[in-house]
Amino acid sequence: MDALISWLSLILAVAAVAGVGGLFWYTRRQHASYTRSVEQTYFDLQQTQLSALQRDVKTLLARLERLEHSDAQAAAHPAGAGQPHGGNAVTPNATPYNQAIELARQGMPAAEVATRCGISRSEAELIVALYRRARS
Repeated sequence: MDALISWLSLILAVAAVAGVGGLFWYTRRQHASYTRSVEQTYFDLQQTQLSALQRDVKTLLARLERLEHSDAQAAAHPAGAGQPHGGNAVTPNATPYNQAIELARQGMPAAEVATRCGISRSEAELIVALYRRARS
């Protein structure tokens, strides 16, 4: 009879260990699935943000090209031909972007261009990067 009880105890102990192991496996599997889901959500969010930033950069580049084109046209056909215009002077009635372009050509850092012209730091960095690159 004692042998039967010890075998029964052993079988119950093995079943309990197997149950705990199965529960542990199930819990880890659920956690891994949740982790993958969260990572995928963050990845999708980052992809969306990256796409938005790329669209913004394209928009800014197109805007900058339009400004360059209008600046080139204004330089080719000045409104006041009799007025002296210094090459390095920044006119107070010029658009902020034209002022930023001129300051970038003079070698001013982006932070100062942004504060002087009232444009965002990223716009100033873009203008400085483009116009310093164009000089060299």
